[in-house]
Amino acid sequence: MSIRVYSWYGNIGAPFPRGVGYSRGLDVLGDKLAAIPGAIVLPARANWMSQRDVMNDAGAHPAARKVCIGHSMGVYAITRLAARTPGVTWDLLIAFEPAPGYNSLGAFRCPPLGRNVRRAICFRSTNWLNPIGHGRLHPGPDFAGELTTIPMTALHHKIAADPQAHDVCIEAVRALALSTPQRIVA
Repeated sequence: MSIRVYSWYGNIGAPFPRGVGYSRGLDVLGDKLAAIPGAIVLPARANWMSQRDVMNDAGAHPAARKVCIGHSMGVYAITRLAARTPGVTWDLLIAFEPAPGYNSLGAFRCPPLGRNVRRAICFRSTNWLNPIGHGRLHPGPDFAGELTTIPMTALHHKIAADPQAHDVCIEAVRALALSTPQRIVA
């Protein structure tokens, strides 16, 4: 069973010169996930404009399991992608500290999870020393999947590199590799 893994850096989390590189934990996680038999990890994205490319790729591989990972504003990108692709089953969404979470007056609130999302894991910082992040994922009215929020003490810019969070992600993707796919009927 093939698994396609897509990911998005945060707005300033991309590698230099686009950002300061604080989302580079996604690259480390991607290397770990690539070691899982059948997992194909595509290069992390640095902007939302590449969503169309991912939508096309996901559609071109209908039998593959699909995993989307985001950090910071990259979580907005992956939840928006899932909302824009109701015909694609997203087997796993992994959110590292959705941003902005509070004091955003509703700007860039992540779209709710729909029926095409089977499972979502949200790593949410409880460390209030950093004013960025602390967002949550929200189920939509038709969401029938599993949503798990895991509180962590890591600062916003370090959460995507947390080894314990990576262990949870690796286990979730390994479970996908071993399970029988169940498609969602639209």
